[in-house]
Amino acid sequence: MSVPYTRTLAYVLRDQLHGRNPGLRLFIAPVAAIPDPGHVTIDQAGTQITIPRLRSYSPVVGEGAFCIVDTATIVAIGSIAP
Repeated sequence: MSVPYTRTLAYVLRDQLHGRNPGLRLFIAPVAAIPDPGHVTIDQAGTQITIPRLRSYSPVVGEGAFCIVDTATIVAIGSIAP
């Protein structure tokens, strides 16, 4: 069964980031560690925090993690190579 286009990650992000949800933002933070298969530790302004990550994202320590943040959650969704 395929996912309808309007429920794909790219569509939902585009929809949410274009003014419909002003609390949703994107940011990049360096990967500090990979504690387990479902999480990544990032360095956020000198503080290391462990956050969930997408299953398809394979982080590498030292690369930038592309993250989505809202008022209560941060999720790593991909990488930005240095």
